[in-house]
Amino acid sequence: ALAQVDLSDWDSIRKDPNLGSFLFVQYKFHFGVHAYTGKTFHDYLQETVYEHELRLGWRTVGNETWTRALNYPLYGVGIYTADLGDEKYLGRPWAAYGFIQLPILWRPRHHFSADLATGLTFNLKPYNETTNPHNDAIGADVSLYFSASIGGDLVISNAVDFTYGFGLTHYSNGRILSPNYGLNIFDVNMGLRYNFNPIYHKTKKIDA
Repeated sequence: ALAQVDLSDWDSIRKDPNLGSFLFVQYKFHFGVHAYTGKTFHDYLQETVYEHELRLGWRTVGNETWTRALNYPLYGVGIYTADLGDEKYLGRPWAAYGFIQLPILWRPRHHFSADLATGLTFNLKPYNETTNPHNDAIGADVSLYFSASIGGDLVISNAVDFTYGFGLTHYSNGRILSPNYGLNIFDVNMGLRYNFNPIYHKTKKIDA
């Protein structure tokens, strides 16, 4: 059976032995464009960028002071891959990262938030004076991965959310190796999140 839960009383809820874990998985798809700031690589950065993310995360319930101060954020880890254009000159990067999602405005079925992620990007095709001489964007095959977005979560069912956002993805090696103008991608993203514990949507299973 299903029973309604008063989510305003978090002190009682988080002590509930039936609460379980607020674990979720999320898939995000992005499509975007390069925002290139270098001088010689422009002709190789004309194609639409397609990005994919798979995330494993947790919702906080206010057990720690910092989670209450940040309005009960979501956090976790993820993997990322992207089609940047011509693989011969750009590679086919993938990244591993940690993320935090910070709620801005909560509504019963539509929430708004900001999302930050950082990690490492691998398998880029860096500058090479012979085979990739125009690539002044990336000087190393391993770089910092950073993304920031703002968007919303639309509740579809007790367990599923539709997510969307507008964001920036950035690759850079911090000028450890040059050249390094970096790669910047402005994108629109959308996805689905599956919440393993439906109490998030004000319902939970109880013994009938």
